[in-house]
Amino acid sequence: MNWTRALLVACALALAFPVSAQAQTRTIEGQPSPSPRMLSIFVGDTGSLQAKRGVPFVGQPGQDQPVFGMFFGSSTAPAANFWHLRVKGAPAANLTFGPRDAPVTTISNGPVLGDWTAASPARVDTLMRLRHNGADLFEVKQTVLYVASELRYRVIWDIRNVTAQAIPFIFGTSADLFIESDAGEGVFIDGPTRFIGGRNKFSGTVGGIEQVTSSQLPGEAATTPVAPWASYEEGDPFPVTRRLSGQDAFLNTINPVFMDNGVGVSFDDRATTGLAAGQTARYEVLWHVSRPTTLSAAATVTSAGPPDSRDEQPPPPTAADNARGSGSGSGSGSASAATAGGAADTAAPALSALRLAPTALRSASARARTAPKIVFRLSEPAGVVLRIVRRTAGRRVTVRKLTRANLPAGSNAVPIAGKRLAAGAYVVTARPIDAAGNAGRQRSAAFRITTR
Repeated sequence: MNWTRALLVACALALAFPVSAQAQTRTIEGQPSPSPRMLSIFVGDTGSLQAKRGVPFVGQPGQDQPVFGMFFGSSTAPAANFWHLRVKGAPAANLTFGPRDAPVTTISNGPVLGDWTAASPARVDTLMRLRHNGADLFEVKQTVLYVASELRYRVIWDIRNVTAQAIPFIFGTSADLFIESDAGEGVFIDGPTRFIGGRNKFSGTVGGIEQVTSSQLPGEAATTPVAPWASYEEGDPFPVTRRLSGQDAFLNTINPVFMDNGVGVSFDDRATTGLAAGQTARYEVLWHVSRPTTLSAAATVTSAGPPDSRDEQPPPPTAADNARGSGSGSGSGSASAATAGGAADTAAPALSALRLAPTALRSASARARTAPKIVFRLSEPAGVVLRIVRRTAGRRVTVRKLTRANLPAGSNAVPIAGKRLAAGAYVVTARPIDAAGNAGRQRSAAFRITTR
């Protein structure tokens, strides 16, 4: 009966530790009625988020789900939204913790509280510990608050030093935006309340992060000052969402010509003096799924910084693009373009013959001559969003995301520059979007990288 005793011990341990809380995603549900809950918000057990309008979409088994959320990824689970805590002193100098960085230990996640009102917002608290070499450094409590009928929500982080010494750190948050699609342009609004995000090139919808200067949770008697952003960045999501993993600040640049938006902001008020033992620091941002677009052109700054050197950078707009207009004035971009005859273009582009070549790579020293290309055909001129996903141990991880604008009809080949793809199984997906905003059907192709 030893197996019975072992099973009882295992059950007792499962009850003693909050394993289920660690593994569960909490959902602040959106409902169309009776009181409009405009957003569904998904909170992961390490603090990653997703938000979308309305009720979660459920696709057919075995089919990819359309991404209706504000961050790239699943529309019904946490997605490419991250927080980053970068330690700047002993005992873990330059180590960054967070959903995309060094692992965190989840203590609890949820449940969902509140009644969606301004007095009692829907609320999810996620409690996490940051550990290094077996010792606890920080306790992080992330709080998500949402009031029904709004198209925005608050994210608050309370960071407590649980050691006996002061620890300096830099804190930040970043995301791969998906504001209705990946056809986005960078937006930065300066002033007392700064905003950074993306504007959908065709619909004009604006989403992103708003700066917060003071914070007060329901039930708190007083407000807590929040430090201003120390740095910010909008651009290709691949480097932006990894910026604090290896650097101390974002680049303070905006790139309005991207078809895809990554955004990030950081706080460095604890970078020098640190956070004293037992003390708590608070940070907050306001995420907008759809920000009102009645902004004057003068109030909206879309000044491009130095172009990023990664291969995901699309070419700048052509004269034809400028003639169509990018919607960067009042933000009321058109969802369709007129054809030469005056009729609206409603035909979606078609992408076919998708493949990757070559898949047998030479040694690393010869990679410049053997870098693979994504090959496909287009039925009409269009931009294309490409993703390469690696399949390992039952998981799928996006390892590369590329966008290209103004590709011609016919055969196209997009080289995969940058970091060499490791040997293994992959899937490449491609979705075309034409100048009128018509999105074609997503295509996918499986391949395997080998070495020779």
